[in-house]
Amino acid sequence: MIIRAATLQDINIERGFQAGDQYLLDIVKLVRKTIQPELGARAYRISGTDIAVLAKSPCEPLAERLGTLLNQELYHYQHVHELSCAAYLGFTQLLPGQSPEQVLIRADLALAQSQGGEPNSWSIVLKHNDDEEMGESQWRQRLQSMLEDNKILLQVQPAQIRKATMPGYNEIFTRFPNEQGGIYPATTVFAMLQRLNMSMLFEQKIIEMIIQQIENKALPAQRWAINLTPASLQQNSFFIWLERVLLRNKEITSSLVFELDEQVLQHQLATGKRLLDIIRRCGARSAVSRFGHGYGSFRLMKEVKPDYIKLDSQLVRRLQDDSTNQQFVRMIVDLAQRMGCHVIAEGVETLGQKQVLESMYLDGIQGYLIAKPTDFSTFKGLKL
Repeated sequence: MIIRAATLQDINIERGFQAGDQYLLDIVKLVRKTIQPELGARAYRISGTDIAVLAKSPCEPLAERLGTLLNQELYHYQHVHELSCAAYLGFTQLLPGQSPEQVLIRADLALAQSQGGEPNSWSIVLKHNDDEEMGESQWRQRLQSMLEDNKILLQVQPAQIRKATMPGYNEIFTRFPNEQGGIYPATTVFAMLQRLNMSMLFEQKIIEMIIQQIENKALPAQRWAINLTPASLQQNSFFIWLERVLLRNKEITSSLVFELDEQVLQHQLATGKRLLDIIRRCGARSAVSRFGHGYGSFRLMKEVKPDYIKLDSQLVRRLQDDSTNQQFVRMIVDLAQRMGCHVIAEGVETLGQKQVLESMYLDGIQGYLIAKPTDFSTFKGLKL
C-alpha cells in the first residue's frame, strides 16, 4: 500500500511549513495506528509525500480492510482540520521475480485511480498473468498515439423516454482500443491520464469528436449526454475552453447534456456549480449521475438544480424487494418533478425493475434491458 499525503503543498503555501510538517506527522500516526493489528506490517517513508506499507497478507482482503479503516480516519481528519482532502491510498501485490519498479508502477496506477475519485479514497490494481506491463513512458506514447490517430471509440446507449413530448436521451461512452485488438479498462486509462497530466487533452478531444459526429447526424429531438471526469473540475483552463466551444456551436450545444457524478459534486461543490453555470449560460443542460446515495442527495439537488438526475444503478438493483428503497426513490421522483427536473433510472436489466420504475412515473429508463451500448457513428436512434 502507498499513502499519498496529497495536500502537503497546499498546506505549506496556505498555512506555512510547520503546519505542513505537523500534517505529515499526523498522517504517519494515522497509518501506524491502522496497521498496528496487522502482524508484521511495516511503514516506510519513500518520498516527500508518499508512505509505503508492506504487509504479509492476501492483497484484496487487506485492501478492503485497511482501505475502509483509513478512509474513515482520513475523512475525520479532513473535516477537523478543514482540508479539501487528507490523503489517497493505492494497493497492489508483491510477486516473486518482479522488479521494485514494476510494483511501484502498479501502486502508482492505483493511486492515480484514487485521485480521480472522491477525497481520501482507495483503489487496488492487481497483476494478472496475461497483463501487459507498461511503464510511464510507454503509457505516454500509447495515449499520445490515441490522441493523434483518433484511436478513441465512441459508443452510445439510449434511454427509453416515457413522454412522447420529451426529447430522446442518449448517453455517450468512450472506449480505448489496445494493440491486441481488445479494449483497455476505462478506469485504467483515466487513471493514467490523471497521472500523466493528460486528462484535459483527452476531455477536449472526446468533446470535439462528439460534436463533430452530432453534426453529421440527422436525428431531430435528441439530446446527447457527455460524461465529465473529476479532472475537468480541477483545471480553470478547461472551463474557458469549454465555454468557447459551446458558444461556437450553439445549435449543437442546445442538444448537449453534461453529466457529473453525484459524489464528485458533493466533494467539489463550488467548482461544480461554477462549471454547471457555464454550461447553462451557453445553452446546454446538466445531469447528476449515480444519484441517490443518501439524504444529502436532496440537498445537492436543491443546490445545483440540474435538468436531469440519473438514479444510481445500485438503487435500481435493490428496488423490487426493498420497500424502504422504493419509498426513497418515490421521494426523489416527487421532489425532482416539483423542481422541473427529469428523472432517468440507470442500469435497468430486468422486466421486474422496469415495471416498478414505470409505476413511479419516471421520465426515462436506461440499461441493457432497453438497449446495449452501440457504435455512435452508425447509431440511428432507439429501436422500440
